[in-house]
Amino acid sequence: MIKTSISSMETELLETIDLIQTIESNIDEYKEKLLQTKDNNGKQLAILQEKIDTIGDKVSEKNGERENVTTEISRQIFSVYDRVRKGKGGSAVVPVKSRACGACFKALTPKKVQEIRKAVKILTCDNCGRLLYWDADISA
Repeated sequence: MIKTSISSMETELLETIDLIQTIESNIDEYKEKLLQTKDNNGKQLAILQEKIDTIGDKVSEKNGERENVTTEISRQIFSVYDRVRKGKGGSAVVPVKSRACGACFKALTPKKVQEIRKAVKILTCDNCGRLLYWDADISA
């Protein structure tokens, strides 16, 4: 019984030694894969960082253009626009579509449509408050 116990333990020991050798041989392979992955991730990170930088430059450029445009617009009109833009999530100016507001699709009165078409003054939608403009391609 002791001999069989010793034999089974020796077998277990040999299997464990084989397992350790297999794992040790795989360590180099895994280290190489790790280095390749780190290198690949570094390259991709550099590409993404470059894209982020170019997008940041474009955003800065557009903000500069926006500042230039806002100085040309009267304060009253700009304050209405800014209030609507902040309240409605960005789309403050919408075209008239099929004689209705392009955002909420509420029908506009014929008089209001004519005033928008003439573009004498800035008009807003009675329902959603967005600024309306006439686009001949869309509005017809």
